[in-house]
Amino acid sequence: MDLQTMRCFIAVAEHLHFRRAAAQLNMTQRTLSLRVRALEREAGVVLLERDRRSVRLTEAGRAFLEGARVAVRSGADAIARARGAARGETGRLRFGFTALSAYAGMPELVQRFRLARPSVHIELVQGDSSSLATGVLSDELESRSCIRRSQSQGFD
Repeated sequence: MDLQTMRCFIAVAEHLHFRRAAAQLNMTQRTLSLRVRALEREAGVVLLERDRRSVRLTEAGRAFLEGARVAVRSGADAIARARGAARGETGRLRFGFTALSAYAGMPELVQRFRLARPSVHIELVQGDSSSLATGVLSDELESRSCIRRSQSQGFD
């Protein structure tokens, strides 16, 4: 049961007409009908009552419709989150700095980044140059000295 098949069912349920639903989805009526039938087989219930002149939702179809709408919205949200993460718009950034750099433009840099990527959680790690370099090279900055974004002072 995939999201596109659920979209097919939703379109038929909303239009109560296969031809109009197929036109909305830019597919043939036959393809749409086959997908809805396959969905009914997979679900093990009749979702739509059909005859030559009308289409009606069954009780099972009405129950399935709400769940299908939720699944499609959830799937679209998951896709959007994955795309945002791939573009670097979400996630976490651990930023290492020395005490001296805290006074040399870093607050403005952090603030500009937060404005550009508000969904990225920023963790600030203060340390000496040697420990920060070691942490970067090993891909692990120590989180014990981490100043969380919500607790950072002077960087908000």
